Amino acid sequence: MSNKRNAEEFLNYIRTPLSQNSLNVLYSANHIKYERCQLFSDFIESLIIKLIDTYMGDSFTKPQQRIEHFKWCWDENKKDFSNENINLKESQELFYYFQQFMVESFYKLTDKDEIIGSVKERLIRLWNYILSYTTNKTRSDFDTFLDVYRLFEKTL
Repeated sequence: MSNKRNAEEFLNYIRTPLSQNSLNVLYSANHIKYERCQLFSDFIESLIIKLIDTYMGDSFTKPQQRIEHFKWCWDENKKDFSNENINLKESQELFYYFQQFMVESFYKLTDKDEIIGSVKERLIRLWNYILSYTTNKTRSDFDTFLDVYRLFEKTL
């Protein structure tokens, strides 16, 4: 009986949207700012665009070169934001979080050359959803949002 209840609680955690009032309370309690959500979302979107648009393809790169490519994109993206007077401090945590995310969701894809446009759109849509201040979220979505938000907060 306990396993069934745990399974139901888990499904509710990942499926049931929080009310707008609950989200507002969570945003307030965690000092979440709308403008920063937008900024962090813009940073990730420009990173994804830069990463996918400059990727030479699996036939031209080895796994270590893909990691170097990610680092180059990360540094260039930070430089672009710095040129707009948005200076992000170094954060190994944030860097490795997105490096691992991109390795798993992009670099490891097979036959990505045929679907590269849709991969870019899906990744951008995913992060826009996660970091959206106004979108309904489940508790699971909010936890992911809060983790990423806090990682970014350390860089400002």
